[in-house]
Parts: sequence; C-alpha cells; structure tokens
Amino acid sequence: MKILKQEKDGISVRVTIDELTILNNALNEVLNGIDGEEFATRMGQKPEAVELLLAEVGKMISGLRSGRSS
Repeated sequence: MKILKQEKDGISVRVTIDELTILNNALNEVLNGIDGEEFATRMGQKPEAVELLLAEVGKMISGLRSGRSS
C-alpha cells in the first residue's frame, strides 16, 4: 500500500490486488464473526456500512482480475 495523497477529509492510496484480497477476507470474517450489538461497539460502524465497503472492495478485485480500471 502506498499513500498517494493525504487531505483533511481523506487519503488516496494505491493498493495491490493481494492487499485488496486481504481486506476483502478480513471484512468478510468480521461480518461473519461478530454478532449483534457488539458489532457496532467493536467496529465503530453498523454491519450495513461494512457490507457496503465489502461490496466495493469486491468490485475493485473483480475489475482488476478482468483487466478493467475504475
């Protein structure tokens, strides 16, 4: 992972497909391993927010595997 640009409200990074796969797998494990009220406490977000992020990461991986860019 390489930081390309850092701003007040976000960071632009470059990640490899391997790094995205790690993130994808970790998000999936979190969604399947933490239950109920404990989820928001431990993750700082509701499961729905993590599900959306997981879907976006999945789209990025699929795009890289098929040779498409976003």
